[in-house]
Amino acid sequence: MRSLLKQQGLWAPLTAKGKVKKTDENDDEWVTLDEKAHSTIMLCLSDDVIIEVVDQETAAALWTKLESLYRKKSLTNKLLLKQRLFRLSMQEGTPLRDHLENLNKILLDLRNVEVKVEDKDAAIILLVSLPESYENFVESFMTGKETLSMEDVRSALHIREDRQQATSSATESFQPGDICRYCKEPGHYKYDCPKKKKKEGKKGDANGSAIVAEADDSNSEVSPALVADDQPHNNDVWIFDSGVSYHLCPHMEYFTTYEQIDGGNITMANNFVCKVVGIGSIRIRTYNGVFCTLNDVRHVPQMTKNLISLSTFDSKGFNFKGEGGVMHIMKGSKVVLTVLKQGTLYILKGSIVTGSADTASSEISVESMTKLWHMRLGHMGE
Repeated sequence: MRSLLKQQGLWAPLTAKGKVKKTDENDDEWVTLDEKAHSTIMLCLSDDVIIEVVDQETAAALWTKLESLYRKKSLTNKLLLKQRLFRLSMQEGTPLRDHLENLNKILLDLRNVEVKVEDKDAAIILLVSLPESYENFVESFMTGKETLSMEDVRSALHIREDRQQATSSATESFQPGDICRYCKEPGHYKYDCPKKKKKEGKKGDANGSAIVAEADDSNSEVSPALVADDQPHNNDVWIFDSGVSYHLCPHMEYFTTYEQIDGGNITMANNFVCKVVGIGSIRIRTYNGVFCTLNDVRHVPQMTKNLISLSTFDSKGFNFKGEGGVMHIMKGSKVVLTVLKQGTLYILKGSIVTGSADTASSEISVESMTKLWHMRLGHMGE
């Protein structure tokens, strides 16, 4: 309403100066302006609201009456608005745009009653209000972040929405006369061909397509893991994953300590079942000469990638900071490991240290850090 009045040049009677100015019957220009503002407001009101304000003859009086009725700044009104904000929840199937509009309306109502919600708090409320289907998005978005803003969250949500719509449009664009170029049968395209997927599944996802690890055994504690990647990785590459509960490795020869266990099964995205057969420790020498030891690594021979669990680091008291394509893993304020971002993934490259080396008691051992800095700085004064 405010914007409409300003756009039509009718806001002057409602300013602080306009409210105290008495309508002068001899000032035809002012009377006309006030009448236009008054009628514009009245035309935007519903019948039940008009009944409440019909006795207000000037635009300023009408505006003041509406504020007293619908913009009460009482403690009760503030409480009700805050309850709406904190209880906001997006239902499955609700369009993202509708949910964002609902949140913005509540934030605007709070601002109108002089309640300020910090931008970072609004961003957190938005993330918490998302339904279960957004769980992977929230985990991925939060990884490595120390600060949040509404603009960042909204932008990421819109990108996710655009991708889903593009995928849906590609599926809906199939024409009855089209056929699959892989199996030569109608009803689907090559990328969605069930025969092609079945054949690729028998290869154990050897081409590096997306992996989803899902526990299907009561003895297994491995939770769903997702690594979206279209390129194969070398055996000395470790991918950081926020969705898997434990570190996973397919190479038995990498383990410095090893114990055979019946760890249950994990199921890939193509329904290929992999069994957890062992547990142990793996020692890695990173590209910058730092040695780190991963404890409680699950041995899954049929997997094709090495996965490092961020949730395991989190449970050990480590925290993460990612920016500019670099993620630092820290213990308190001390950086103990630095990894680089390639594409959409954080990657650790390093050589495996084999042998019967003792494992460190912590999740990451940085035993060579002191030696490394001594080598770099010890003789600078000579």
